[in-house]
Amino acid sequence: MNKGFIIRASLILGTFLIIIGVALGCEAIFNKDAVVAPISNPDSVFLTLDDGVTVTYQELWDVMKHVEGIPYLEEYVDGILLADYILLVEPEDVEEEILLLTYLTLDEDVIAEIQADAELHQEYLDTFEQNVKLLGFDPDDIDSLTEFVTLGIAKMKYVQNEVMSAVDGETLFISDEMLEEYYLEKSKGTACSLELRFSNSVEAKKVFNYFNLVTSYTDEDGTTGIGLYDPALNLDSEDEPTPIEDETRANFDDTNTVLLTEDEVFSFYIKIWNFINTWETPIDEGETQLTFCTNQADLAIKDYSEMIDGKGNDDPYYSLATYIFDTVDLDTEGIIPYTYSHSNTFGEFMIMSFKLSQTPAVEFSTLTVVEKTELKQEIAEALSSDAIISSLIQDLRIENNFTIYDPFFRLTLEYQAGLQGNNVLYNLNDDGNKDYIAKIADTYITPDDLFEFMMGKVGAQYGIELAKIKVLNASDYFTDQFGSDRDVLDSDNDNLVTLRDTDLQGIEDAFLQGAYISQYNFDPAKLDWDEFIYLAFNVETVREVIANVFVVRDLKSEFIIDTIVYEASVAHMQDQVDTFISLNASHLLLYVDRDADLSPDDYSDFKDSLSQVELDAYDAMLVDLETLILTELSDENKSFTTIVLDYKNAEIGGDNIWTEFKEYGLFITTQALGEIHQNNIQNYDEVFADEMYRLHNLYNELAEIEKTFLIADRLIQTDFGVHIVRVTKGAAFDMPSAQFAYDDEGQEEEIGYYVDGVENTSAVPSKAQVEAWMLIQVETSKGLDPSVKLPDEVTAAIVYYFQPVFNVYVGTSGFGIAMADYMIDHNIEFVDNDELATILEVMLDTYYDVSFPELFDKTAE
Repeated sequence: MNKGFIIRASLILGTFLIIIGVALGCEAIFNKDAVVAPISNPDSVFLTLDDGVTVTYQELWDVMKHVEGIPYLEEYVDGILLADYILLVEPEDVEEEILLLTYLTLDEDVIAEIQADAELHQEYLDTFEQNVKLLGFDPDDIDSLTEFVTLGIAKMKYVQNEVMSAVDGETLFISDEMLEEYYLEKSKGTACSLELRFSNSVEAKKVFNYFNLVTSYTDEDGTTGIGLYDPALNLDSEDEPTPIEDETRANFDDTNTVLLTEDEVFSFYIKIWNFINTWETPIDEGETQLTFCTNQADLAIKDYSEMIDGKGNDDPYYSLATYIFDTVDLDTEGIIPYTYSHSNTFGEFMIMSFKLSQTPAVEFSTLTVVEKTELKQEIAEALSSDAIISSLIQDLRIENNFTIYDPFFRLTLEYQAGLQGNNVLYNLNDDGNKDYIAKIADTYITPDDLFEFMMGKVGAQYGIELAKIKVLNASDYFTDQFGSDRDVLDSDNDNLVTLRDTDLQGIEDAFLQGAYISQYNFDPAKLDWDEFIYLAFNVETVREVIANVFVVRDLKSEFIIDTIVYEASVAHMQDQVDTFISLNASHLLLYVDRDADLSPDDYSDFKDSLSQVELDAYDAMLVDLETLILTELSDENKSFTTIVLDYKNAEIGGDNIWTEFKEYGLFITTQALGEIHQNNIQNYDEVFADEMYRLHNLYNELAEIEKTFLIADRLIQTDFGVHIVRVTKGAAFDMPSAQFAYDDEGQEEEIGYYVDGVENTSAVPSKAQVEAWMLIQVETSKGLDPSVKLPDEVTAAIVYYFQPVFNVYVGTSGFGIAMADYMIDHNIEFVDNDELATILEVMLDTYYDVSFPELFDKTAE
């Protein structure tokens, strides 16, 4: 395989010549007297087909250069500038980069978790393999993979070296102060603390009332903390003590409430923790601030790095870590080291924290030179983002006096800069050059250099794009619509006249009137028509606009439709029928969180941790829970939302119906899942998916079908916890069916009205039905009244089962696939590179796999 071959899926799957498709900016005028350096062998043949179509080097060069010449020139230059860094790329660098591209992470625990799930692991491997193939490399060839990643690794090494070698005064210099700041942010060490978790503020208030505690209490000296209320010191009109829940906040004062000391607050924290965590081993209430961190180390000691490991900053546990380590203050005199209100929300919970100590991992001042260097290397690696790499490599080109001679490149670059409101970054030579297109440092770059570089990487891709144009312009489709005269500028065919006098003229009129200034910055005061054509269409003449853009646009649908093989979609459509489901779902989830990270534990691991006696007791409790939930939901005034609220509000230690389950340590939440259908149900837990199918079948039963919603009659258990599901009918709940037969009693007048072959005994659309529907699409797209008709229910079934596949066919990806198939069928020959034909077939197989459904049969005929 050609190791230098790269294909960009976004291009081979699309049509690069699109109307006003890629606008590039303003602020430059093309110098039409500038010299354009030619390639040395323009008439050489790049590829041939046995239908007479050929693509020459000049044609290939023009399209590659106009569309992607600049980015590939920059890549070519980067290979020159980074030659020394390319030599530094080691096999382990390649291995690590491939690992990252495969699993999108280098975290060993995450990778192990992916690999433990055989189906999920295969999805990652397949995706990586497809991406590599789409870029023209061989995932089974280490040399190919090495070339695939080498330049990117070299760029990272360059950036990291720039950071590591920067000196004081340079932008990338990392001072000791910056290094210390980074270290302290990353390495916050450990903290000793005790947290109180409440489902909501109602539950928290009930618990504090139980202990006669007043949150956010301020005494007469203005000090705020937690107060202890004495009902006996606050008598009502009948000289009876006033319970704390009957008193208003304004009436708590120093006559009935005392501000607790830190030690007293800590004692109550322990009492409350024992009260609300009934499933945990109680903390000895004799623990003091001096003994707690040692005696209760497993519970008390938190490592910041461990708390945030693998969690994004939007994760509630990440936020809790930040709160414990940064917000709860031990250092400021007069600031108490505990939370005295229950208003701090983390995910679905209210959490209070009492912090006793915090220990940095190691004082920054004690780090060795080696440790500081390693820390600096971490920063250098962190700075190797795509944006920073791009910026520094761009600076490197500028430093090496990157000069552009080619006038087309010059025009494009000035427009890019103008669109962004920037100055042109590189040196632009206004006169061009007869031999070179660019220069970097002391190296001149010829058109042949860049042509060979691009041909090896994207030549086959652009060969397909050129073949699209040539095949369609030489086809019977052209003759049928535009006549036998293929001179698109002089033909008097009405349709071609329309393309010239309406479509093209309309664009020119709009351009001259400034219609493209606001969106595309195409200003007629700064550009002439030729410049506009080049920048808008990536071509140089109006002839190319008509032939390459308008003609292709108008003919491609019929060309593609004629390549559609009905049989290729039958298995997919049958599977859609066999696995059909359409439900809107929400669920109630009860789960455990024994590791207190504010997210559900793996439910299977939790159950495995129970002894048989414990498991039997737990299962018996679940039976009671199921009965209770279903009883509650039988009340029309109850919903998942009200049950969640009731559960969270329930008081631990009381006689509420939910108390038993709260005291066991079950948490609750509810979530709307949206529509579940056969194309996304595989994303759900297998047990959950089976339940959805059961509910769908149940909903279709005669006694249930008219209900506006259906609630599952049982709990189910998945890896997340215990669920009960509520469903409503989805958008396609009544399964579309292409089954159709004439009713002799009611449809006599329609016999002969519908297209021949409309009758069908299957829910899957028949070949005759699909072909009639496609004919309707073609005729409608031309503004014609359809010559055939289909029953509405048959049309609906075709739209549901077949149109998604049809849309792939007629979309940009389908056009590329159809043309690649056509080229292979017509014995494509890449004249100077025998390997490209093989690569094209590999790419085509990959594009089929990426673009079409899993059961699509690309071999069907």
